[in-house]
Amino acid sequence: MWTTVLSFKVIAASSLLDAAPIARPTSRASSKKSPTIDPSRAPKNCFMCFFVLGLEPVKIVNTKVLKVLLLLGSNSEDAIKVLSEAGRALSAKTPILRAGSFWRTAAWGFEGPDFVNQVLEVEWIGDPLALLEFCLETERLLGRVRSADAPRYESRRIDIDLLLASPFLNLVDPRLQLPHPRMPQRRFVLQPLAEHWSDWVADDSGRPVSELLSACSDQNFVHLVTDLN
Repeated sequence: MWTTVLSFKVIAASSLLDAAPIARPTSRASSKKSPTIDPSRAPKNCFMCFFVLGLEPVKIVNTKVLKVLLLLGSNSEDAIKVLSEAGRALSAKTPILRAGSFWRTAAWGFEGPDFVNQVLEVEWIGDPLALLEFCLETERLLGRVRSADAPRYESRRIDIDLLLASPFLNLVDPRLQLPHPRMPQRRFVLQPLAEHWSDWVADDSGRPVSELLSACSDQNFVHLVTDLN
């Protein structure tokens, strides 16, 4: 659903005028004022069905509801505690619809302590890029420091990645790609996803998560964490 937010001064469409009468000037002094209209009285199914003169900038607000899968990861000594704190921080702004189990995985791309990963399904209304910014801010609040010259793969106190959206969304932006472009090559992503979301469409060809997992050649271990103490 897309909501159009308009600030307008003169409306020139008879159908809209019929639905929401324009205020008429009552005196010579008031005749200089532009007529106004109450947007709440406009037809609900009318989208840009009129021309507007003397219009202030039009704002298009994306109110589409998305379900988004996030992958949380940490290889700090208190990784499970960190992931739990991240979940609580995220829930302050976006409802968590489902939380996956904790999974222990080998470090990817470098030698280091094992990671603990968890998938969260959240509800987001609006631009996925705004969700990305919220996730980055959550990382900063939990102590992650990003550096432009840091290696691509390194130990991380907290890492939050956007993986998939439903309804399926193919997004290509310099800041964010959905689905996550390296997801098919990473068992530590696919195995936790398959726990509850195996039937989610995972690429633009329509393949589900379960099919990507079956085809994944990554042999690094991914183990369910059973001892949460």
